[in-house]
Amino acid sequence: MVMQFYFYLIAVYAVAIVLGRFKASVPDMAVKGAVILLILTISYWGAEEVYLRTFFVFLVLSFISALLIIMITYSVGFIWKGRFSYRKSRKTDVREFVYLIALILGYILGYFIRFSIPFDSVLQIELLLLIFLVGIKVGNVLNPNSFLKAWRGAALSIMTALTGGFLASLIIYLMIFRPLSLSFSIAFGFGWYTLDGPLVAKYFGPGAGMAAFLVNFFREQFTFVLVPFLSRLEKNPEGLIAVGGATTMDTTLGLFTEALGADYALVSTINGIVLSVIVPVIVPFIATL
Repeated sequence: MVMQFYFYLIAVYAVAIVLGRFKASVPDMAVKGAVILLILTISYWGAEEVYLRTFFVFLVLSFISALLIIMITYSVGFIWKGRFSYRKSRKTDVREFVYLIALILGYILGYFIRFSIPFDSVLQIELLLLIFLVGIKVGNVLNPNSFLKAWRGAALSIMTALTGGFLASLIIYLMIFRPLSLSFSIAFGFGWYTLDGPLVAKYFGPGAGMAAFLVNFFREQFTFVLVPFLSRLEKNPEGLIAVGGATTMDTTLGLFTEALGADYALVSTINGIVLSVIVPVIVPFIATL
């Protein structure tokens, strides 16, 4: 079922890129609106999931671990600073606060008001809509030169994510989660909490699986909150995209498109696809060491 959805995702993305090449266009507000809707849905669902699945100690330790992974990964990205440049998108004064408000509002609604909603189906529809809108924007700027730059940028982002995950694993091992194979298995989930949580639980038990779920869940949430702010600082696109991990191909793709410009949408997509392929291969391998 997961593979079938990714097929749909890729097919919609490809069709949208073709439409974009034929000069179809979408307003920036449409992408922004799709991102806000996605953040509201994820945070609403997340409020229920975290409340049901965790104890306070796991919540705190996972929160700290996610912040460490993000800070270390983003810092590693400065190694590549100045290697190449892209056209920057125009920024607004209130953009980042809109995302933060959506995130907080979703949590509040999810905590106090519970509806029986088929979240999997709703998220799939929202993701397909977002991918379609972003795909048109990619098609608008896609050319041989931008494609070559996208691969270069994606390679650096992937290297940054892997290096950041490795260094963060060592620190998390020393400070929080042991054994070392567990800390690596958690950090190398790259934000894919719905997969990394069950995988870690299979090899290390339900408590460890809960921790893996929460760390990667918080990583995605922090990405939504921090990327708009970090994009205003000194240029570090590789580190910024690497922070999103595997989510940059779907849930956070629109966020990076909005924060960094359409030129970065293809970079984010490639980064997310490669890291998504790596997770189900590397986590079981590490867990069995």
